[in-house]
Amino acid sequence: MSINKKNIIGSILFTLIVSMHASAFAEATTVNIMLQEWRMMSDKARVPAGKVKFSVQNRGQEVHELVLLKTNMAYDSIPLRKDGGIDEKNAGVLVDELEDITSKSGKSMTVTLAPGNYVLLCNMVEMEDGKLEEHYAMGMRVPLVVE
Repeated sequence: MSINKKNIIGSILFTLIVSMHASAFAEATTVNIMLQEWRMMSDKARVPAGKVKFSVQNRGQEVHELVLLKTNMAYDSIPLRKDGGIDEKNAGVLVDELEDITSKSGKSMTVTLAPGNYVLLCNMVEMEDGKLEEHYAMGMRVPLVVE
């Protein structure tokens, strides 16, 4: 076989291998999340299946968290525990979470998501000035559809 044919065959094989594994090198879709008393905002409601990076900024005064659940329950109707939080293990599949996102700070996480319905929420429950603050129940939740 001539050198030219070896180069061509080598190039073809290299191209096939790279294209077969392209998903392994695909960049993550970024979802920007903003947390603030008592709301959560996302710049995306739908993302493609695969790697998703959640970039979270806490613009509020309180410490918050970001919990990612895969669930078929409506994002605003997940049953509450007696203390006002949700039971993350029984509300769906806990995919991942970022805890202790302090005021005026941010954190990020990258996960691989399969198609389905997800909920992003803050599940903090705390006493503040003698009043129970249930972050999820107070509105800190958004749906996410992975296609």
